[in-house]
Amino acid sequence: MRTIRGNFRKVVEETTKRSSFQSFLGKEFGKLISMLIDDLSSSKAAMIMLTNMQLRDHYLYQHSLNVCIYSTMLGLYHGYSRDELAVLGLGAILHDVGKVHVPLDILRKPGKLTDDEFDSMKQHTDIGFKLLKDEPNIPLQAAHCAYQHHERINGSGYPRGLKGEDIHEYARWIGIADSYDAMTTSRVYRQAMLPHQALERLYAGSDSLYDQDKVEIFRDKIAIYPIGVTVKLNTGESGVVVDLNSTFPQRPIVRILQNETGEELTSPYEIDLSKKLNLVVTSVFDSKVQIEQ
Repeated sequence: MRTIRGNFRKVVEETTKRSSFQSFLGKEFGKLISMLIDDLSSSKAAMIMLTNMQLRDHYLYQHSLNVCIYSTMLGLYHGYSRDELAVLGLGAILHDVGKVHVPLDILRKPGKLTDDEFDSMKQHTDIGFKLLKDEPNIPLQAAHCAYQHHERINGSGYPRGLKGEDIHEYARWIGIADSYDAMTTSRVYRQAMLPHQALERLYAGSDSLYDQDKVEIFRDKIAIYPIGVTVKLNTGESGVVVDLNSTFPQRPIVRILQNETGEELTSPYEIDLSKKLNLVVTSVFDSKVQIEQ
């Protein structure tokens, strides 16, 4: 987070000085991505856990980190080499760097953007590409991740309306991670979706907005209800996630601590949601926010 925040601020400063390129970006973020690959590679069997579903003071930095972690882990499962992962991770962590030049009143607007404001927001893809494309320590593919992460395989995305294979494969991975993290994070203008709702939204876009095989890998490897999170079920019971089902990560094991009336249980018991398909999570409790369906 410190690396992301510090270097994104440098981008603003260097641009103000009219520097022609950001020579520090590739070096600083290259080290970070290498450390991240080492960390994730040492635990390839582990599913990614969603740890940030509430509003942060520095949404852009947290979002960049989340998307980088998601994308790099998905690349590991896909079978990319270390060099390929380094480029994917760099593209992911810098995918929204262009937003440092989007006016803050647009980024933080509590209501719906006007057409002109949305056009200004969409320019972050072009800005990001221009910031990165001539950077000597950043591969051109990473710059294209900033340029193309809002493109969609049916041609409905921006900035160029690219379709299918015309969109770089790394950008298609990042597009999925970017959409999921955005949907499951609270913003000033909307409440976060529950993780399974966001996953359903990704599925709804399979083979129109996103590659179906990539969405399936995301589904199989993302633990959307991590161990330790408190959840409420449609029965009214609430408890804490105590274990994950590796073959069904969206259906964890929950230790029920309160009954449907909110009364604390003297003898908690566990429910395996993979075996109780009639039960669903309706609320997720966090230290700062409760997210409800």
